[in-house]
Amino acid sequence: MHLPDTRLLTAEQERSLAATVEVGLLAAEVRYGHRRLATDATDAELAALIRRGRQAEDMFLAANLRLVRMITSRIAAHSAVPHEDLFQEGCLGLTEAIRRFDHRRGVRFSSYAYRWIRARVLASLADHATIRRVRSGTDVDRPDPVMLPLVEAVLPGCVDHGFAERERQVVPWSEVADDLSQAQRSALELRYGFDGHAPRNYTETATLMAVSPATVRRLEERALALVRRRLQRRGIDDPHAVRLST
Repeated sequence: MHLPDTRLLTAEQERSLAATVEVGLLAAEVRYGHRRLATDATDAELAALIRRGRQAEDMFLAANLRLVRMITSRIAAHSAVPHEDLFQEGCLGLTEAIRRFDHRRGVRFSSYAYRWIRARVLASLADHATIRRVRSGTDVDRPDPVMLPLVEAVLPGCVDHGFAERERQVVPWSEVADDLSQAQRSALELRYGFDGHAPRNYTETATLMAVSPATVRRLEERALALVRRRLQRRGIDDPHAVRLST
């Protein structure tokens, strides 16, 4: 696997980039209404901070891809899962570590990120084991054909407050899908039956998209996070209070 020849970051560079990422994430929370702060920043200024934060995150990511490769190569040597799939999962763990890294504690980033990357990859292996148990005629990973479970998956752990069906707010699927890439949108449409057919499991969706089941799961996960943010921007925090309609 060829990676760009990017130099490792110094401790000072790590602190600087981490601070920029932190400011960008905070600006995003303020801009999209998830947090209220006393600030005179304009929308354009917040957008600029978000953009710089994402650039800093990209630099952080590029500089630590070799760490991901090292961890995933060791695990892949004892696994039937393709190294490429594990590497992608490791990158997701790396991204999570970048966003959570506290540059004030004086810890080097690689030491902090190692556990996040490894945990993400090992969790992926457990998911692969579940997918391999799916056989023809079984639907253990097939979502319910109704719309609501998609939103429940977006905001797990919420309590069902007993909304009657007529009390649920109807949100058009096309509105929450605007933020998705074509691949993410296709993954959800196939998985949850938004294409007019019955919902499909990971294996069936992977076959139709010509990708691996792990890739489908990864696309679904990212797409659900974007749908969740879109719903939250509409002031919807309880998944049981909404149905998606096609």
